[in-house]
Amino acid sequence: GFVIAQALAQQESWRKAGLRLRMSVNIGARHFLSEDFVSLLREIPALARRQGDPEAPEILIEVPEHEVLRDPGRARRAIRECRKLGLGVSLDDFGTGQASIRTLQELEIDEVKVDRSFIRNLMEDPKDLAIVANLLRTARMLLIRPVAKGAESEAEGQILAHLGCPILQGAVLSLPLPPEEIPGWIAGFCPPASWTDALQWPEFDMEELSLLMVARAARDLLRRLPKEPMDFAEWMGWTESRDRCLVCRWFDYTEKLLGERAGENFAAARSHHEIFHRRLSEAMAPDAGGDPGPCFGALADLSRIGEDVVERILALCGKTAQNLSRSLL
Repeated sequence: GFVIAQALAQQESWRKAGLRLRMSVNIGARHFLSEDFVSLLREIPALARRQGDPEAPEILIEVPEHEVLRDPGRARRAIRECRKLGLGVSLDDFGTGQASIRTLQELEIDEVKVDRSFIRNLMEDPKDLAIVANLLRTARMLLIRPVAKGAESEAEGQILAHLGCPILQGAVLSLPLPPEEIPGWIAGFCPPASWTDALQWPEFDMEELSLLMVARAARDLLRRLPKEPMDFAEWMGWTESRDRCLVCRWFDYTEKLLGERAGENFAAARSHHEIFHRRLSEAMAPDAGGDPGPCFGALADLSRIGEDVVERILALCGKTAQNLSRSLL
């Protein structure tokens, strides 16, 4: 009760300063599911004063998904009582507890926070991207507000916006701040242009987004090509193992996703990436003395092949995705 009372007091302080800020208060499942939790809430004077105030900013109780699923029946009752008191409920660590669509529907929650473990690998792991896209789609279908936790880069924010999640939480916005510094941060924050642009475009399906991720990985690979002889050492193992190639990983996933629709142009792009691997291996072959002898004359050829892969993949995308590629790549 004390923590919620303090949160309400802080929220009211911001409100008097002209800021209507939504707040979430973390509550452990042991307290949330306890028999006296609602009774404690009813004893908070500030919460009672909010009743019937249409201008009161939203405040939510935030509980972990996997803990709520231990006793869905009691959780439903607690959520129902919270709603009567003007509190919303946010489900934290969404995706880790495997809540079914039926469970989400019955819980009648206001918000879900997609767990950072999925967001962290969004740009590298095709399966994580697919999971996030599905979690966000499920939430929106049930009219539940989605929030992405742990976003750390502008590109992640851009992809999440295209997946229908414009609300982020993470270091890409700010590190944790004391309450008195938040108004100044809000006044000075300017979202990247790529985010505002992304919100104006239609959402992509997974097939087109996966093609973009192939192109992005291929372009990033070109940026990391060795520039000096000493830089080639870290690439020796990479040329021998496709498992370490992010481009190959996205090619594998997208090819399975597209199936027969992949077509000849996709196959040609993949073939050119295989040529890239072979040419890089040749460039790094040991010289007659047994020392690694990277052929720097091959770098221009590698760049040409890599750019050709990018262009071939982008040619398979629609105009909207091609517009997105300007900032994503």
